[in-house]
Amino acid sequence: MDWSQVNWQPQIGDPHFMGWVTVLVYLGCAILAFKLSLNATHCFKQHIQKQRTFWGVVAFITLLLAINKQLDLQSLLTEIARTLAKEQDWYDKRRKLQRIFVIAVAFTGSTTALLLALYYRKIIMINALALLGICFVIAFVVIRAASFHHMDHLLNQYIAGVRLNWAFELIGLALISANAIRRLNKNTRHRASVD
Repeated sequence: MDWSQVNWQPQIGDPHFMGWVTVLVYLGCAILAFKLSLNATHCFKQHIQKQRTFWGVVAFITLLLAINKQLDLQSLLTEIARTLAKEQDWYDKRRKLQRIFVIAVAFTGSTTALLLALYYRKIIMINALALLGICFVIAFVVIRAASFHHMDHLLNQYIAGVRLNWAFELIGLALISANAIRRLNKNTRHRASVD
C-alpha cells in the first residue's frame, strides 16, 4: 500500500467545545467504571468477579473511545480502506462493501451482546443500562467509521440547537454513567450497613 496516498495526519479530531465535553464524559465513564471494577461488592458473592470484569471491560472500552475521540483513529481506518480500494480497483464497489460491513458489524455486535448477556446473565439486570449504553456508543462509532455520506449528513443535523452527532454519542454515555453511579451508590450503602 502506498502510504503517501493516505490523507490523514494525527491531530485533534474535535477541537470545538462539544468535542472536548464528549471526551470528558468518556473519561468520566471510564473512571466510574474503573472504580466499580475495583470495588464491586453489592452483588451476589459468587458473581462479584464477573461484576468486576464487566466494569473493567467498560472502563477499557470507554478509555479507548476517549482517546479515539480526539485522535480520530476511525478516520485513519477509513482512509486506509479508501486507499486500498483505489489501489486494488474496487473503489467503485465501495457502497456494496459498506453495506456488507455494516451488516457484518451489526451481526457481530448483536451476537457479542447476546453472548455477554448469557455469560453475565446473573448480573445483567443490574448492569442493563451500561450494556445498552456500550452497544449504543459502539454502534455509533462503527456507523460513523463506515462513513456513509447520508449518515454523515443526518448526524450533522441540528435539532433544537443540538447536533444529532452529540446526542447519539452522549445518550450511550449517559446510560453507562447512570448505571455506574447507581451501582456505586448501592455499594456505598451496602458498605455502610455492614459497618
